[in-house]
Amino acid sequence: MFGASAALLGKGPLVPLAQSLGIGGPDRLRPIVVPLETSRAYNIAKTDAAGDPVTYDPCKPIHYVINPAGAPPDYLAFIMPAIDAAQEASGLSFAYDGISEDSWQSRQEGTKPRPIVIAFLPQLKSATATSDTVGLGGSTALTMNGIVMPHYVTGAVALKRDWFARQSADHKTAAEQAVVMHELGHVLGLGHVDDPSQLMSAVNQGQLAYGAGDLNGLAKLGSGSCGA
Repeated sequence: MFGASAALLGKGPLVPLAQSLGIGGPDRLRPIVVPLETSRAYNIAKTDAAGDPVTYDPCKPIHYVINPAGAPPDYLAFIMPAIDAAQEASGLSFAYDGISEDSWQSRQEGTKPRPIVIAFLPQLKSATATSDTVGLGGSTALTMNGIVMPHYVTGAVALKRDWFARQSADHKTAAEQAVVMHELGHVLGLGHVDDPSQLMSAVNQGQLAYGAGDLNGLAKLGSGSCGA
């Protein structure tokens, strides 16, 4: 359900198509995004019964909160740019609801729409986590009668406290932003890929920007259907 990993930010070439051109429908909050470069180097984590990607509803804002417990003082300096990058790449709209005491664990089994939680944990516990993992991320979609519904309802990002404390102390904001971007990729519905030139690579080799595959995958996940 929830993905895992560490990684690293940046901006790629994006072309937003105006809703006035009739692309994406009048109810979208932001125009559909079309990357300039075509790439299949992405992995959609979950599909619905029709075989379409499970996505967040593009006609509703994705609300999120931050639990600052254990966070370095500059946490907004790397979280906000990461949110902006994910928003730009996907064409989905994020809305910050402020700080919260909600936990990562509280979003593991979502039954109704709730804000995504970004939290800092002393340890990251997951079937996919290793000793090198510094972030986890993912979202939950409802399943009714064994059928996965088309939209995610909530999600979470967990960040390893001591790693982020060290990066902040060394002013390595770009690395921190990139990890958050990677985990937001999981939240929006991307899985890992083997291509080391992509930010969603399972093992980061210094990539600090969304690659062409990441951008194509996020744009696809941002072009889902509107619905309840």
